[in-house]
Amino acid sequence: MAVPQDPNFWKRFSYAIHQDEEAQVSNEKNPWLTSTRQKRKHAYLRICCTFWILLFSLIAIIVVVILILVKTHALEKIHIGGGDNKRGKEFNDWLQRLFKTGDEGKGGGS
Repeated sequence: MAVPQDPNFWKRFSYAIHQDEEAQVSNEKNPWLTSTRQKRKHAYLRICCTFWILLFSLIAIIVVVILILVKTHALEKIHIGGGDNKRGKEFNDWLQRLFKTGDEGKGGGS
């Protein structure tokens, strides 16, 4: 019978055997450990879903607030950039064109 010449062979061999036995024991004889791992996995999933739902809700709220401000012409009262009202008017006009609001009688369009 030939003995392996590599000095690290037995170290790697015993490590592999130990890992195999540990995997078998943890899967078959320890239901508490498996249930704990499943609970942790589900908790991560809940946290991730909650994060994305809250992010999309926040974006939707911001869009609704902007739409309300454009529809009520409340942005005309806001002076963006200090005393120069030209930039604020341009921004307001851009928002009105974007959401197609404003006077229906105007001949504006693309």
